[in-house]
Amino acid sequence: MYPALIFHSFNNNPNSDRFYDLKIENFISLIDFISQKIKPTKITLTFDDGFKSIIPAVEYSLRKGFKTIAYIISDYIDKDGFLTKKDIKYLYSIGCIIGSHSKSHRDLSKIGKDILKNELLESKRVLEKIIGEEVNHFSFPYGAYNKYAIRKAKTIYKFNAISRPNFFKQKNIIGRISINSLNCHSHNNIWILLRKKISYKYLIRLCISYILKTFLPNKVYLFLKNTITKKKSKDVFKGK
Repeated sequence: MYPALIFHSFNNNPNSDRFYDLKIENFISLIDFISQKIKPTKITLTFDDGFKSIIPAVEYSLRKGFKTIAYIISDYIDKDGFLTKKDIKYLYSIGCIIGSHSKSHRDLSKIGKDILKNELLESKRVLEKIIGEEVNHFSFPYGAYNKYAIRKAKTIYKFNAISRPNFFKQKNIIGRISINSLNCHSHNNIWILLRKKISYKYLIRLCISYILKTFLPNKVYLFLKNTITKKKSKDVFKGK
């Protein structure tokens, strides 16, 4: 099974993180490249957060034959820059899987058990009411979880997505590769990762990112990230 790819937003979507926001033509160029390398039905494209600008990307992906999953934060439905209930129904009607990205995009590795349970269950309830079907997919906000969070998520959702490849081949865990404004042009490198040819450089980068996210205050982490990447990344959900 190939890793999935993570996308977020397109064309300067309101309230989005510019580090992850792509030009739609760059997205199309990437998946056209991938579709020339492998049958699209073997690759899953995922869209985190539920930004409104994913609609044309999902439409194009489905026409090409890719499987798509939109992971939605239920508290942000109908808000500026985000999908409406009508949008979600439409995406579901054309074949996009609808998944949860929690209720409010909290870091699930740093909250209490009762809040965690609410983040997982309330989003599922809201989304199921909108599409009229069971929601079986979940994506961890920030890609962050601990043993308890992932164990609890597994009791509520059949499939749980993380923000790195599924190195240990855990059952019903969807491993993913994050696409951003820096790496979206590196088609060959992304193709190599999809083929599970993980380089030491990539592993080191993942480890460093994990350590910094875990042990540094969020503001310090973002400052270092912006300094290194020369981008204006921000936590668009912090404090909302």
